[in-house]
Amino acid sequence: MFITSFYSFKGGVGRTMALLNTAVFLASKGRRVLVVDFDLEAPSLPTYASLGCAQGTPGVVDFIAKFKDTNSAPDVSEYIAQCDLDEAALWVMPAGSATESYGMRLQAIDWADLYQNHNGFLLMEDLKEQWRALDFDYVLIDSRTGHTDVGGICTRQLPDLVVVMFVPNEQNISGLEEVVEGIRSERSRTGGKDISLLFCPSNVPDLDDEKGILKLLLEDASRRLKFNAPATIIHHYPSLDLLVQKPFVSYRPNAKLSHEYRELGSAVLASNLDDRDGALINIRRVLKELRNPDFRATPWRLGEFASVTSAVRQFHLKDAEIAYELSRIFSILGDMEGELDALSIAIEGGVMVEECLRRRGAILLQIGRREEGVRDLQEVISRSGASSIDVLHAAETLRSVSKDWVSAVEDSPAVRNLDSASKNSIIDLLLSSKKGLSRAIDLAEEIIVDKTTTRFVRTSARVSLSLALISYGEFKKALSVIGVSFKDIVRGGVDVVDQFNFAMASWGDNGEPPVEIFDLIARAASPSRVNDPNYNQCLAMANFVSGNTEKGFEFIQAARDAMESSGRPFSCWRYLYATHQAFLADLNAMELQAEKGRIQPPVLKARRITR
Repeated sequence: MFITSFYSFKGGVGRTMALLNTAVFLASKGRRVLVVDFDLEAPSLPTYASLGCAQGTPGVVDFIAKFKDTNSAPDVSEYIAQCDLDEAALWVMPAGSATESYGMRLQAIDWADLYQNHNGFLLMEDLKEQWRALDFDYVLIDSRTGHTDVGGICTRQLPDLVVVMFVPNEQNISGLEEVVEGIRSERSRTGGKDISLLFCPSNVPDLDDEKGILKLLLEDASRRLKFNAPATIIHHYPSLDLLVQKPFVSYRPNAKLSHEYRELGSAVLASNLDDRDGALINIRRVLKELRNPDFRATPWRLGEFASVTSAVRQFHLKDAEIAYELSRIFSILGDMEGELDALSIAIEGGVMVEECLRRRGAILLQIGRREEGVRDLQEVISRSGASSIDVLHAAETLRSVSKDWVSAVEDSPAVRNLDSASKNSIIDLLLSSKKGLSRAIDLAEEIIVDKTTTRFVRTSARVSLSLALISYGEFKKALSVIGVSFKDIVRGGVDVVDQFNFAMASWGDNGEPPVEIFDLIARAASPSRVNDPNYNQCLAMANFVSGNTEKGFEFIQAARDAMESSGRPFSCWRYLYATHQAFLADLNAMELQAEKGRIQPPVLKARRITR
């Protein structure tokens, strides 16, 4: 049960209407909600059409009067009425039955005497426990304004949260300073409680603030009342519908005012970490803040986040969806232990399983639990429903840690279900191992014949297919896939990638390099114009073959320099994607052969394999 008091220092701020709309908002989400009218001098809840069923029901004043007569806490269920709305039910504990004697019964209550001589504090604690026994999820209290005994009960003893509503002017702000400070000081008292606060400027004119008046007043309120940002701002809404006093969130759901009331309701939810939706709202807010590029990781803010995540974990220890959201926070904060635990709960509960397996696998590898990590990653690519991102990341990670990664990818149901663009990325992975070439060729051929995919993707697959065929030793078939001739290249207009691959495939097929084509390629560029290791390596090859040895050495150095800002580069020496170490070894081998005056890439010595 979560008790929220709606308090304002002055009237006229729309406090009761805000409470009603918050109650309907919470009830529409399946929560069991009790609204309590503690504005005893000016009771109003039963006058609202939605709560009219509570007319004539005894309430708070009668409850206290009965206690004074019997010296025993009455059964609170006798002072609560159930009102069935179209969208949900609300329960109402009014201020009291509206009879001629109501004023006399109210005046007979001496709050100081009640607390000092008649265990008034324990009575209110008993009242809370009876509300809890009736299984209310939320109790919303409409509090008295100003400095009153009842206001103190509603803002310091009963609630877990106080929604402070105010028109942002000097009268309201100065009046609230002492009240707000008193609420905050409650936690420092012996036996005091930590009461949360939400600030809600209300009845604010919805006008252009060309003079910055509202901005200055809100900044002043924020400074003096010590809050970072309001839960929402409820603007003055000029509509006769307000006179009907129906809840806007259901009666006018698309109105701007309804949106503001829902924001307030969500803020109340977010303040209650015991509520599942509240926990989700809260941790998503934390996640959004952590992802903000302007976020400053101060110890105070990180401590606040740690407090939130700790409480959420305590309340929702086995909730898979919440665990998933927490895992994303732990990931940003670098808490691998917390992330690992949260991911395991999410996986067990069936939430974002493939993503969580991938992330858990990566963490397990980082902390040295290699066998478990590999098993998680293999599980990702064995699942037919895995997304392209999860499959690609899992396969990429497996490639770096497991000798059997190619077999896992070859047999993967997830790979078979990928879209063509993602299959192209898998082909790039497979083109880093001789063992993966056969599957790379199959995938590329599938993409090329798929007329539903884009021309760009098919073109990319055609290039990948030519690379795989050259690496595989099928030079004649590679020439067919490239689809150009010597005359086409000489005439011009052929892409440099096709020129180079045609030259390499011709070399492999004929046993002699087509020097004229390599010379055309060599004269087309200069060192370091493109910061790509493979591009510069290919130009080095072209220059070496065409006899421009010194120029070739320049491109070799350019390829080395470009390594610093590249991922895994493609090497035309072996026609595979290579690690940085292997690529540098290829550059050294090229340089050494060039110094001896004879270039012979090892890929061209490959045994031609019949597939």
